[in-house]
Amino acid sequence: MKKSAIIFGILTILFDFCGTVFAFLLARAVRERTDLIPGVQLPIGTIPDLPSYIPFVFGVSLFLIVIFAFNGVYSFKVRQTIQKEFLQILFLSVVWIMLVIAYFFIIHEYFFSRLVLIYSWLLTVLFISIGRWMIRIAQAILVRYNIGVSNILLIGTGTVVADMIARFEHDRFYHVVGLLSDQEKDMGHPQFLGKVEWLEAVCRKYHVDEILQTSSKVSDTYSSAETLEFCKLNHIRYRFIPDLLEVQRTNVEISDDEGLPIIELKPTPLDGWGRVFKRIFDLFVSSISLVILSPVFVMIAICIKMDTPGPVFFIQKRVGYRGQEFWFFKFRSMYKDADKMKQQLLAHSERKGPLFKMKNDPRITRVGKFLRRTSLDELPQLFNVLIGNMSLVGPRPHLPSEVAEYQKHHRLLFTIKPGITGMAQVNGRSGLDFEDEVRFDLSYIQNWSLFLDIYIILKTIVVVLRREHAD
Repeated sequence: MKKSAIIFGILTILFDFCGTVFAFLLARAVRERTDLIPGVQLPIGTIPDLPSYIPFVFGVSLFLIVIFAFNGVYSFKVRQTIQKEFLQILFLSVVWIMLVIAYFFIIHEYFFSRLVLIYSWLLTVLFISIGRWMIRIAQAILVRYNIGVSNILLIGTGTVVADMIARFEHDRFYHVVGLLSDQEKDMGHPQFLGKVEWLEAVCRKYHVDEILQTSSKVSDTYSSAETLEFCKLNHIRYRFIPDLLEVQRTNVEISDDEGLPIIELKPTPLDGWGRVFKRIFDLFVSSISLVILSPVFVMIAICIKMDTPGPVFFIQKRVGYRGQEFWFFKFRSMYKDADKMKQQLLAHSERKGPLFKMKNDPRITRVGKFLRRTSLDELPQLFNVLIGNMSLVGPRPHLPSEVAEYQKHHRLLFTIKPGITGMAQVNGRSGLDFEDEVRFDLSYIQNWSLFLDIYIILKTIVVVLRREHAD
């Protein structure tokens, strides 16, 4: 998912909310002004004072956003035409204003001036439409600078291929880089590139963002499953026009592009709005936690400095989202220059896989042993969460040297941001083999929800208090 698409999605919600609030405030002002016109008799109605009016306005504005959200207005699917978007806004806003009227009828309380409601509805449709128009203009300007444009590669054979290429080439938000097919022949289009076996090289050369497959059988030597796995490992959006009978059961999204059903298989629900909600949750919890725990940070820092010479924080490069390296923060729990001793201790590792783990590690200080047993050494990672290179919940970030030993399926962990805690940490912590840890983390990636994050965080607290597998 392009960052620009997520940013414009958030802006759309803000524009809709602010436009609705402004519409109600303007409608109230207009209604009050018309009462001052001599000789004009308007329908009788009551308008509450501003302190009572504003909470209601915010409530109904949020209600409209909820209605829009549940009806797919903010979905990151195939882009709608201006006409379809306007008709959707118009229809849902009618439903919304009728529900507002029904609310007053049910509670039998004061009823706003009918003109205020009519003005508010008309102005809401107007302001939201203007907001969408402004966003489209901004997107069109950015597209000229290749911002928000997705490079798409088609795979398959048949008549549908040429039709899909033509459609995408008329969409300024897509750039068709080519077509891969097992049939080496002229497809009547200059975008023909060659065999499916060239997939990896083509994606690397043309920086492909999305792959659309138009048939399940594309090559005798390259299966659809391999294409899907390649997309997961390389963070490429994968969609196909369905003639497939066997598909994954989770994270399937079906959209319609001018009558052609297109199925998208997502590696995780953390795509689009899921990613936005998780980031908001991370920012909220990490910022509050840092404020509340600031006295604890000071006390730990004093203990570390009094125990052994060296810095308070341990800063190290780790590998995170999409295989990108970042600076990872912890409270120092080892003696200074402990990394230099690691090579001598590798033979004593008690854990299978690429990760080093030693129960009685001689590099750990006295204070460090306490910090590790209580997991307090992990607290500075809240700064990583606040910065944005980690999440509260996710797979643990590992060293570049450890990642170099990853097998192919291990790299699926890079689909999301690493976390302070995760599914593996609450199901065995350091007592797990690496393959078991990967299995738990991949299950989390495929089945993410905000409620699952909250559950894992709460369970982490219980596991830490019990000191399970904390060494």
